[in-house]
Amino acid sequence: MHQASQDSLRAIVQFMVPPRPPPLTLDDATRALYEKAIADPSSLSDERRREILQRLPREEEDALCYDICGSTMSELVTKAIQDPDSLVYMEVNLLVAGLPRDRNRKMLQQSARLSKEDRDLHHKALEAAMTEDEAAARTVTRAKQLAKGKARDAADKALDVYDADIIRSGALKQIRGCVPWQEHIMSLSGSTKTRAPCGFVMFYPKDKDPECSAFKGRLEEFVSHGFHRHIGAAKEPVMNGFKLYDMQYDSLESLPRRFAAMRDSGDIPTGLRRDAVLYVDDEAFRSLDSARPFVLLWELQEKQGTEEQLGPLKVDIKHVAPLLLMRLTQRDMSLEKRQLKLWSRGPEFENLHKDASKSKENGDYDGIWPPRHLAM
Repeated sequence: MHQASQDSLRAIVQFMVPPRPPPLTLDDATRALYEKAIADPSSLSDERRREILQRLPREEEDALCYDICGSTMSELVTKAIQDPDSLVYMEVNLLVAGLPRDRNRKMLQQSARLSKEDRDLHHKALEAAMTEDEAAARTVTRAKQLAKGKARDAADKALDVYDADIIRSGALKQIRGCVPWQEHIMSLSGSTKTRAPCGFVMFYPKDKDPECSAFKGRLEEFVSHGFHRHIGAAKEPVMNGFKLYDMQYDSLESLPRRFAAMRDSGDIPTGLRRDAVLYVDDEAFRSLDSARPFVLLWELQEKQGTEEQLGPLKVDIKHVAPLLLMRLTQRDMSLEKRQLKLWSRGPEFENLHKDASKSKENGDYDGIWPPRHLAM
C-alpha cells in the first residue's frame, strides 16, 4: 500500500511538471564565431559583436533606448564611465538588462540548456564580445544595483509596519494602473523621462551648523527610506526630482516674509511647492531624540477678517516624502472620492491640522502629522 502511494505520487508529480526541454547544441557556425571572438576580439565587426550578445542593430537599439530614458545606449555607456554617480536606476537597468528588456532572461534560458563545455564557450564569447567601455560600464552598474538593494534593505529596517503601510496605502496606491499624483508631477513642465522636479523650500536657522547638519542628515535619510520602502511603486522621475532646497533664516518672525518674497520674485526653484515651506526650530532640533522627530510645515495664508491664522504643522520626518508631497500635490488635482478614502477629508492646511490633532504616541496626544492610526 505504501509503495503504491509513492508510485501514485510520483506519477502525479511527473504529470504536473513539464518535461525538460532537450539540450541545445551549438552549430558549427556559432561555435566558430565564439572561438574567433575569444581568440581575437578586435577582429569582430560591430554586427558580429551584437550577434554574439544578442543585441539589436545599433540604430534600432539607440532609438528604443532614447524613447525610454532620453539617451541612446552609447550615451549611457559614456555616462556610466564619466559620471557614474549621475546614473538613475532606469538607466542602470537598461545597461544591465539590455534591449529588448527580456534579452538577458532569454540568454540565460538558452545557456542553461547547453552542455557544460558549450556553456563555458558561450560565456567566454560574451565577455570577449563586449568593448572595454561596455565592460567598464557593467562594473559601474553592478555597484549601483548593489547600492539600490542596500537602500531598500535600510528602508525595511528603519520603517515599522505602520509607517510602511501608510506609505503604501496612502501615497503609492494604484488607481487604474497608476499612482495619480505621481503622474501629475511627471506631466508638469520641466519634467524629463528620468527627472520630475518637486519638493520643498527648507529653512534652517543661522548660526546653528552642528544642529542643522545632524537634522539634514536624518531628514535626507528618511526621504530615501520613504521612496525606497516600496521601490517598485515609487516612480523614479519623482524620486530623482525630489529636492529640499535649503535656505537660512534670521528669526522666525522674518521667515514668512522671506518665503513670500521668494515666491513673488520667482526665486523658488521649478517644481517646488510655492504654497508651503518647511523649517526647523529649537523644538524640532530636540525632537531628533524622540520617537517621532518632526519638521514644521507652514503655509502662506490670506487673513479672512478677524479669523486667526493657523500655526505651523508638525510633520513626522519619516513622511515628508512621499506622503506629505502626495497630500500637497493633491491640491493641484481633480480628486476622485477613493483618492481621499484614507483621509476622510481634503488636503487643505486646516484638514492636515485636524488629522494631526488626533495623533497619539504611547497613549499621549503629540499633534504630529500623519496620525499613527488612519482608516486603512
